[in-house]
Amino acid sequence: MVSSLDPSVKDFPINLDDVEDDDPPHKAQSESSKKTRRAANKAKDTSSEGVLIAEQIQGMVSAMKEGNQVFRDRYASQISGEDTFKLIQESGCDEDKIDDIYCFLMNDLSKLRAVIQCPPHRRKKVIMQMVFSD
Repeated sequence: MVSSLDPSVKDFPINLDDVEDDDPPHKAQSESSKKTRRAANKAKDTSSEGVLIAEQIQGMVSAMKEGNQVFRDRYASQISGEDTFKLIQESGCDEDKIDDIYCFLMNDLSKLRAVIQCPPHRRKKVIMQMVFSD
């Protein structure tokens, strides 16, 4: 799942042969040094355009990767599901309500964070108020 969110330059293939020329095709003319220089300059321009496009795509790929990492870091759970379950049990919550509490906390990371930061002797009361109060 994460790998599908990480684009790379390979996702944007660039073939310099496919770069279209806006100028109409030239008529066959005698080879002169001036025309040869123009052709060489044109080839350089086409090549440099391709390089610029590749650099721009690389910059976009890097920005997307950085953005994806920010989202992963932002939405990562502070503790595992197993540790959350233990925390609820150790808080002294009723055994028949533990599953509901667990699902509630795992679906709302800000509330899970509040429970984790709450002093242990007050956790049960805070959990019950969060989950079961209207």
